[in-house]
This record gives sequence, C-alpha cells and structure tokens, in this order.
Amino acid sequence: MNHRRDEHPNRHRLTFLSMLVGVLVAAAGGILYAYFMNRQVETTRELKRIETRIKEHELAILNTRRMIDENLGRYLIREKLVQLHSPLKPIHQGVVEDVQPKPPRAVAAMAP
Repeated sequence: MNHRRDEHPNRHRLTFLSMLVGVLVAAAGGILYAYFMNRQVETTRELKRIETRIKEHELAILNTRRMIDENLGRYLIREKLVQLHSPLKPIHQGVVEDVQPKPPRAVAAMAP
C-alpha cells in the first residue's frame, strides 16, 4: 500500500496548483464581467444623455424655423417697416425688369 503512494508524490501538489489556477481564472473572469457590465451601463447612460441633447437641439431648430417663418411673412414685414418709419416703399410689379447675365467674353487661360 505504501508503494502506490510513493509513485506519485507530486499528485497532491498538482491538484492544489490546478485548483489555484482555476480559482484565479474564475476570479479574473468575474472581475472582467463586472468591469464590462459597468462600462455597458455607463455607455447606455451616455447614449441617453446624447439622445436627450439631440432632441433638445431638434426642438430648438424647430422653434428657430418657426420664428424665421413668422418674421418672413410679407404683411408682418410691411407692418414692421411702417413701425420703424422706414423710407422703403413698395415697388409695383410693372417697374421690375428681368436682367439676364451676359456670357463671359473669354475664359481665363491657365498660367504656365
């Protein structure tokens, strides 16, 4: 009986060493899992913040467009000009002429 025990004296040490390596691998895996889950939560929160900012900017753009459209109304501009005592006067349509651009006389040559 003692003969079998003496054949593999390092078996107990190898078992202990393999269990230690297994525990280290499991601990490292748990730490990495927690790290990546925290990063995922942080990324999700950051994405929500960015989406909120995008929605706020879209709303600001819509409000700005609405204000521009309001200010560009023909009758509103006329009223504002009257209130500001502007010297501008309306032009009758018959006075306006279409001016066509003249074609260029020559094309500029490339310098050597």
